[in-house]
Amino acid sequence: MLLIYLDLNDEASSIIQRISWAFESPIPKTLEAIVLKLPMIMNKERICGNCKDHSKCEGCPIHQKGGPVEPHKQDRIGDHGPGEP
Repeated sequence: MLLIYLDLNDEASSIIQRISWAFESPIPKTLEAIVLKLPMIMNKERICGNCKDHSKCEGCPIHQKGGPVEPHKQDRIGDHGPGEP
């Protein structure tokens, strides 16, 4: 298990709190659910192409959705088109 400290801004904290209340779930469980669901709606090539730890590809659930992909050097959070995660 990886222990992560999150420094969320007020808006993000407020949003995650409300999502947690909606699902009647503690914040850590809600964040876990979001993290597990998000790759299903994102572009696999974007995730795998920018991965910095290729030593774990064989066990990675994202990688197992298909074969390896080439890195996308310009793809970074915020560098995407409208409506694309």
